[in-house]
Amino acid sequence: MKYAMKKMTLATASASMILLAGCATTHEPSNELTELQTRYNSVVSSQNLEEYAPVAFDEAGKSIARLETLENDGADDYELEHQQYLAERKLDTAIELAKHNRSQEYIDDADVRRKDLMLQARERDLTQAEREAAFMKSRAEAAEQRAEMAVARANSMEEKASQMASKLESVTTKLDKRGLVITMGDILFATDESEVKPGAVRTLEKVSDLLAEYPDREILVEGFTDSTGAADYNKNLSERRAEAVVKQLVDNGLAEDRLSAKGYGEEYPVASNDTAAGRQQNRRVELVVANKDDKAVDDRVAQR
Repeated sequence: MKYAMKKMTLATASASMILLAGCATTHEPSNELTELQTRYNSVVSSQNLEEYAPVAFDEAGKSIARLETLENDGADDYELEHQQYLAERKLDTAIELAKHNRSQEYIDDADVRRKDLMLQARERDLTQAEREAAFMKSRAEAAEQRAEMAVARANSMEEKASQMASKLESVTTKLDKRGLVITMGDILFATDESEVKPGAVRTLEKVSDLLAEYPDREILVEGFTDSTGAADYNKNLSERRAEAVVKQLVDNGLAEDRLSAKGYGEEYPVASNDTAAGRQQNRRVELVVANKDDKAVDDRVAQR
């Protein structure tokens, strides 16, 4: 039990920072910060995972404390969202690393148990003892593999999406608190149309190829327009465009039950509608891929 016997001073210090943070501020913490603190406190005080990765949990605790400091200091939205993303990733990494180390302890324990069984086999069936030891070890090794795969999957999709976007015109990617966002600029539709242009079908095929590698990730397709024309018309057009992209993705082989569509019209502009270049940037479709398997994409929250 080599991990369990270590002193957990670093992780304990981080836990104390988060558990006591509320006593030193007059600022009402955001829902995101509260959720992070609650999750962190759960794993360090209830699940006892911190004993398997004290340094990683210490870094996660400091990152969460940094987010609280930024909130109290009135930092801007970009800095807060960036720090929240860092804190979430550090906490996810700490949890996965702890699970990995715990799995290694299981393997070590299984080896000890196997040796004990070998000795006991002098008085009973040796073959049965070997089978039991082999089963215990294989189960621990399987747990270790799952932990390693979870860490790898957390990084692979973002990297592959970035590589894909670099090869496609008017396609960009970024990672935010809702998930991986794939933005497709004003290339999919003709003016006032909601049918995918033939020239854009190949681009959606490339996107589909990437998404097919992650069949358990849910996807929200969001449509946006510029401010030209009536707001009701723009909202309806953006909804039809989002639904057209969903249909094309299904035609490309993606499961329909993991896809949903929503249109926002001229809401949530990313540039000024006072210029032609700005309006072109606002005419876009965004595919938001959930952060985790079997988890719905959170609804868009208005920019503060």
